[in-house]
Amino acid sequence: MADCSIETLQRLLREILEKDESNLGVPLKIAEKELLSKARERGMECSSEMVEKAIQTLLDDWTIDKTLAPLPSELEEELNLEPPGPFWRLKILTSEEQENYRSLSPVKKALIRILRERNEPGKRGEIPIKEAEAILSVQGFEEIPQYMWVKDTVKTSFGYEGEEVVDYYFLVQEHMKTDEFKKYEEEMLDKHREKQRWRIDLMEDSEEKAKKEDGN
Repeated sequence: MADCSIETLQRLLREILEKDESNLGVPLKIAEKELLSKARERGMECSSEMVEKAIQTLLDDWTIDKTLAPLPSELEEELNLEPPGPFWRLKILTSEEQENYRSLSPVKKALIRILRERNEPGKRGEIPIKEAEAILSVQGFEEIPQYMWVKDTVKTSFGYEGEEVVDYYFLVQEHMKTDEFKKYEEEMLDKHREKQRWRIDLMEDSEEKAKKEDGN
């Protein structure tokens, strides 16, 4: 058996990801298994650690992306993944996407890397903003912008811990980046705005009616 080559593993991984037609990325566990299999076919004996290193190098170079998306329950069980999802996937980046990532500020790149390491079931790719700021500070960042945002990649949200409201950063799931989802999201927002306007109009009508009754 030949020695394992990181460069060859990277080339094989790119080939695997380039063949994906789902637009959601290849599930991480499947990509790792295919990569090991293709390496053996070429007479290379590679460890799981070498595969992880090849993947990480391409992630750090912004050649590929580590993203999130749901998986069918049958596939979850087959891959022995701990629910609930979403689950990690690897996706090849276009030249334009690579350039967009590489042009980000160092602190935003660091935030994305932190989010990629968050692996709690049901909260993969999420971190409380205060915790993220503390980690970034330890990494040496002195000026950390409030509520960072990266188009189609990082957004903010909030949740509850007990009675406390906690702000979060989260990685945008792949299906949320589609035109169909964005259209649906905009439609839901329009309905919410319409309902709010209806409530405001109702309150104003009630106040106007009360004033007239007081005047009489």
